[in-house]
Parts: sequence; structure tokens; C-alpha cells
Amino acid sequence: LLPNPVKIGIFGARRGEAYACCVLNSRGRGVVTCVCDMNTQRLETIKRFCNESTKYVTDFDELLNAGCDAIILCNYFNEHAKFAVKCLERGINVLSETTACVTMKECVELVEASEKSGAVYMLAENCAYMYQILELKKLYEGGTLGKAVYTESEYIHPMSPEEYAMYTPNNKHWRAQMPSCYYHTHSL
Repeated sequence: LLPNPVKIGIFGARRGEAYACCVLNSRGRGVVTCVCDMNTQRLETIKRFCNESTKYVTDFDELLNAGCDAIILCNYFNEHAKFAVKCLERGINVLSETTACVTMKECVELVEASEKSGAVYMLAENCAYMYQILELKKLYEGGTLGKAVYTESEYIHPMSPEEYAMYTPNNKHWRAQMPSCYYHTHSL
């Protein structure tokens, strides 16, 4: 069992803001202990969802050493596996807020680390709870859209070059390193 309140770390302040807000509204069941992001401006922005004792760091090892019971990975999706494994090896519970692995090798490493650790590993999908997705689900389940017999889709952002530049801040971003169809969990 986890202590009350659960001491939560967040890796990735931009997407982590939504989770920090949830923790803030958890009625004392959780507290954001530490936030890690290499972008110090993002660390400033997330502070409105944290408390006075929250630590802000730019190095993942500092996050690992911050005494967290659980860490929410909100970094680039194609890097979740290696950071999840590091957490699990330390006995820290992990939530990957989106797809965690890019290769089968990463999948195996993550499963093995999870089984060996005894800590909890959870895989989430952030888009499943978006308002528009929930509304479409409601319409489908209500019969409004008919019955799905076969579906297939790909996830490719229809972005202009300006939008692409905004979402690809540097050459280390996953969008700059792999085809966008690798990020397939939003598709269906």
C-alpha cells in the first residue's frame, strides 16, 4: 500500500501540468514532491499547481533521489521505457502517460524490470479522456453512428511547417527522429 499522501514526482513539466493539477485537486491524497524538466521556464509555469515544498530539478537522477513514491512520466513518449526501468529498479511506482516503448526490446526490458521490481507500473493513454473522444464514444455506444464493422487508421498530424516547428523544439524531439505514424495510440 502507498502512504497517504502519496509523494509524486513528475518528469516533463509541460504535459505534467495536467497531472499536477489532478494531484492538487486530490483532496490531500497526493502531493507533488518533485518536478523534473530541462526547460527551466516550464518549471516556473508548473509551480502554480504545486506547493511550497515541491522541488524543481533539471536532472532525472535528482528526481529519482527526491523520495517519491511514484513518478509520472510526461517526457517524450519514445523515451519512457528507459526512465520507467530506472524508476522500477529503485522500487518507485511509475505511470507512463502515453505509449512507453518504441521497440520490442524496450517492451521486454520494461516487463522484466516491472516483474523484478515489485513496484507498480501503469501504462495510460492521455487521449482516451479527452472531451471529444468521450463524446464520440458516447455517440457510438448510443447507436448514433451505427455499428463499427471494420476500422483502421493512422495518426499523422496535419501540421503546417510553423506548427511543426512549434511542437518540435529541437532535434532531440521524437517528431524530428521518427515517422509520426509511430505514435499510433491516438489513432483509434
